[in-house]
Amino acid sequence: MDWQEVIVPSGAMTHLANSMMRNKTIGQRSLLGQQGVNLVEKIVLDMGFAWHPTNQSLEVGLDGFIEIRNPETGEAFNSVIFVQSKATEGEFVAETPLSFEFVCDERDINYWLKGNAPIILVRSRPKTNEAYWVSIKDYFRDLSVRATKKIHYDKGTSRFDVSACEQLVQLGIPQSSGIYFPVELKPERLYSNLMRVGKVPPKIHIADTNLRLDWQIKESFRKAGVRMGSEWFLKDKKVYSFYDLSLEQWAAVCDQGTAEAFDTEEWAYSKDELRRKDFVRLLRLSLDRKLYHLDVEFHPKMQLYFFKLPEGFKSWNVPYRSIHKSTSRNVVEHYPNKKDPTHPGYFRHLAFGAQFAFIEGAWYLELTPTYYYTRNGSWRIKNYESLLSGMKRLERNAAVLGQTVFLAEYLSRPPELFRRDTGLQFEGLVTFDSEFGFDESTWLAREEDQGEAIRAGSDGELLFAP
Repeated sequence: MDWQEVIVPSGAMTHLANSMMRNKTIGQRSLLGQQGVNLVEKIVLDMGFAWHPTNQSLEVGLDGFIEIRNPETGEAFNSVIFVQSKATEGEFVAETPLSFEFVCDERDINYWLKGNAPIILVRSRPKTNEAYWVSIKDYFRDLSVRATKKIHYDKGTSRFDVSACEQLVQLGIPQSSGIYFPVELKPERLYSNLMRVGKVPPKIHIADTNLRLDWQIKESFRKAGVRMGSEWFLKDKKVYSFYDLSLEQWAAVCDQGTAEAFDTEEWAYSKDELRRKDFVRLLRLSLDRKLYHLDVEFHPKMQLYFFKLPEGFKSWNVPYRSIHKSTSRNVVEHYPNKKDPTHPGYFRHLAFGAQFAFIEGAWYLELTPTYYYTRNGSWRIKNYESLLSGMKRLERNAAVLGQTVFLAEYLSRPPELFRRDTGLQFEGLVTFDSEFGFDESTWLAREEDQGEAIRAGSDGELLFAP
């Protein structure tokens, strides 16, 4: 096609320009705003509530309202919550992995607070399907907070998704109305912190002795060149043990002519409380020995077990099978002193309390996960309690469950080659299947990765104590 020069009259040019100016355009900001509203609508519908957009040509500060209904029956309650949506493409103001901020316009605040219906402000990032919310009237109830015009969003507690359903019900429907939504019935597996004792040494052995103190028995073994474990104790001039006391290595310790053997079950399930206490005492000694072979040390003063720091290492990561997948867990971690690198940091050890319990005719080991803090992998630091309490404040239910599952899996492992089997074995965590489950998000904050927020004291000096 050949191009030809065309002369257009001046009047026609003016008409063409005016026509182009009258053409409607849709800006990116309008599209983003609608994407935010669409995300809110999807979430509201996923909750089982009704969404009603406002008339955009007349709306001055609200994008729609939520009508509360019962998702199971469809019954509506004539209760509404107004919604103002604010969307963004990039980062939120002052955004961190855990929070962000939003500064409100004074005119918007005045308008939102005038009405008698609850209003929520939803900040969203449609491209990542993120949305967070606050109840405006509740948030600005304090005049000092209102004066700042600033809203602080906690990503862990203010996420706008189906987990916020119950909170919206409480916001939209007065408690005095007597309305409630029945809990959805669903099967659920419940995990306890109990491990059933699956196997114990078959015999308990007793023999007379002339020795009166533990160190005398240990010294006798040393002189005889015998290496013996710790599953024994002295009581009433007798040695009680899971070991066979008629064997030659015990000749220097007890009168082997008095040695007797009893079935362990006879003591484990005896009605005689003293016999059962003696059985538990041997169980505890056997557990200590078993954990010693698994590189877990007992702290007698604190009455807890903690994972030892491997020689030459600053951390210890153990692979294991969690509830859903194969993963790993750091059982010892090193934290340098960030304030002053010339000062020593500290080590955090996974630890746990362990207590044997007799429940409905069976023996169990009750696990209580915790932490132990040291300077060099052995000596406890002096500000142990402050670090522990800070860590406990950060942890949520899922973290404790994960620790318990790991401990149960680790303690249930069979003895390794060249490590003596103490005869004590566990069957893993006791679980229960319930027909009536519930959504924990209605009463627990969302489980977020809290990170490592507990560090050394302000002076950076970590003192230690035995």
